[in-house]
Amino acid sequence: MPENDLETVLRVEGLDLANDHEATLFNWQISLSENELTVVASHHQGDDSYAVLHDSSMTWDLPGSPQYLAVHIDRNEATGSFRYASERLPLVPLAQQWLVARGCPVSALRARTDLGPEAADAKTSALEAKLAASPGRYEILDHYTDDTIDYETTVLVRDLHPTAAQRPFRVLVEKWDVDANRYTLREGCFADAAQAGEWLEDRDTPLPEPTVTPSVPARQLPGIAPRPSGPRR
Repeated sequence: MPENDLETVLRVEGLDLANDHEATLFNWQISLSENELTVVASHHQGDDSYAVLHDSSMTWDLPGSPQYLAVHIDRNEATGSFRYASERLPLVPLAQQWLVARGCPVSALRARTDLGPEAADAKTSALEAKLAASPGRYEILDHYTDDTIDYETTVLVRDLHPTAAQRPFRVLVEKWDVDANRYTLREGCFADAAQAGEWLEDRDTPLPEPTVTPSVPARQLPGIAPRPSGPRR
């Protein structure tokens, strides 16, 4: 289970940023937002630390802004410095996927169990597991996070896997049931981006589900963190 103390998670005390650009980024994303950040998942491996953080300050940013921050710390104890890389992403499994692409073992990104809400069903957990374990497979084209009215996050991606060639455009819809304190994640498949956009605009038909069952057993993949409580765009 990851710690919730940023100092313990990032392990950069006494070290300096390797360059000014990363120092500025770290200051804006971490130092100035420390009170708004919640650790969702983390892992340490030698000189590298990986973390998924929930940034509640993004509620007050541009409408639709992603609320998860994937962070990779690469320490160099010999020089007393570290490198900082990050990416803002709309869903936890997409943040995990980004970290896996940077060398974090997918099975090591264990998620906290003391945050809510929780996944509502096995279909949600299986899709999250597939996304987290598929670096390089999905190209994010658009996304929107609504944490004030519908409590929903939508993501449009292009699936680059050969099995998705006929309907490569995928719409991911994460919906939070506030009363039940649970959420669902579903995937829809479309032949082109225009069809996906029309569905998102109208939603007068069921989300067209993929015909291929995810090939990676969920038991081999990390638990996906329940979402931090409170407002979500």
